[in-house]
Amino acid sequence: MKMNMVREKIRQLFRILYKYVGKVVLSFLLLTFGLFLFNSCTEPEIDSVSAVSVDPEFYRFDPNNRYYNFRIQDGSGVKHLAIEYNKETIYSFNANERKDWTNYFTKNLTIPNNSYELKAKCTVTNFAGNTVVKELDLPVPMKFKVKGGSMFSMNKSYNITWESAYDYKFDLYCYRLSEPNTWYYINKELSTKDSAISWFLSNAIPAGNDYVFRADFSVLKNWKCYSEPFTISPSFVIGSTPTNGQQFTGGEYFTIKWTTNINKVVSIYLVNGATNVRTVLNAYWTATNNSYASNIPTGVTPSTKYYFEIVQNDTKVVLGRSNNFTILQNLLSFVTPKGGENLVRGSYTTIEWTGNTINKNITLDLCMDTTKVQSISSSADINGKLSWTIPTSLTPGSYKIRASAGFEGFILKSYSNAFTVSAPGISISSPGYGNNYSGTLPVSFNPNVPLSEVAIYLISSSNSEDKIYNLVNVPAGSNTYNYKITTFSTILKLVSGYKIRIDGVTSSGDRISVTSSTFGMYR
Repeated sequence: MKMNMVREKIRQLFRILYKYVGKVVLSFLLLTFGLFLFNSCTEPEIDSVSAVSVDPEFYRFDPNNRYYNFRIQDGSGVKHLAIEYNKETIYSFNANERKDWTNYFTKNLTIPNNSYELKAKCTVTNFAGNTVVKELDLPVPMKFKVKGGSMFSMNKSYNITWESAYDYKFDLYCYRLSEPNTWYYINKELSTKDSAISWFLSNAIPAGNDYVFRADFSVLKNWKCYSEPFTISPSFVIGSTPTNGQQFTGGEYFTIKWTTNINKVVSIYLVNGATNVRTVLNAYWTATNNSYASNIPTGVTPSTKYYFEIVQNDTKVVLGRSNNFTILQNLLSFVTPKGGENLVRGSYTTIEWTGNTINKNITLDLCMDTTKVQSISSSADINGKLSWTIPTSLTPGSYKIRASAGFEGFILKSYSNAFTVSAPGISISSPGYGNNYSGTLPVSFNPNVPLSEVAIYLISSSNSEDKIYNLVNVPAGSNTYNYKITTFSTILKLVSGYKIRIDGVTSSGDRISVTSSTFGMYR
């Protein structure tokens, strides 16, 4: 009896445990199954760009193509696949329905053999809209280190360099793209492990701007590797000016020098290496001049990568390139001098400027071309004007005003247009050479500065002289005074060989003198 009661109690306990604990277990199992179904219906993301790879087929080659295997691990279902080379789609794949591939999708593709581009881009999109993009390096037996656009001059030695992860023998050639059937042998049985070879470029190879180096691998079914295109130019050595990194501002004077025996017409360009914008400085210049000087154009875009380039006009071959230099933004704009003025030593002028780009006080200097002659002001206003007396010690010639200020490690500058500085002087327009005067002798003269004193002398053919006028405070510009010949009683008949001499004193104390041509007088 007691035993039966114990058994009944145990059965009741199991019924209670099953009623509550069993439901929990069942719910857990149902939840797990539901998550499995959800994940099965939701598209996972493509793992990573590392799922895309490319392998070369070094032992499959023909004269026109290189062959590669592109491999895409497809764990999530590829809907779209595109492979680009040289900005063109060379393969495209679209799937209409999802398909699980457990290993790899492999596609054999061909690349033009004579191309030096060694990268491709692969874009993969799955059905969930997730996209990965990877830039792929296209393996080759070796890769030349020659930069595209490099220039090699004849009758000089160069190092041809390359890099490689392999060990193969090859023959090396210089090859012209525009003449596929013409190539120039350099060396044979070189090893990719050598990494460099010295090459003397003789003048036996014609000049041109479409040359490449070509490595032929006979052990790889004549697989060929190409460098980027370069230029071969005639013997032309460009000088060290401008120096590497030299700074210029628009309007600033420069000189470029070279040595050559090429008696050809060339064009000279200013090239912005950052944007490849080319500005013609001179389209007709003779190479044997061996130099060219001008001013940096105003308004060009500031850059640290400018250089001068000299191109032979008939062949379009680049003969030489200068060092890289910097063109900075202009500091300001000059209002005066406007350019073309004739400023006399000892006179006054006004220097005026505006548009200061850095909002700092500036330094003003007087320059001949771009060479400083003397200081004008070490701390002029940001935008303003300055009254300036032309120094009496200046040598007559062409000058500019330069404004400069430091900014972020650079010296920004601006130049005014050129003006002329001349010595004080007097020009005589009358009496004229060979003229004969009776009754009245008109004396017309033009000082280029105001004169505090003027003395006019009549000089005879025997060099005796008489002062006929004595004037004070004579203004600059045209002045005319008439002398009555009848008061000079000794002249009764025509006498030749007379002259007029005018002596003047400027407000700064400079003494100037001028003598007219000979003329005749009578009464």
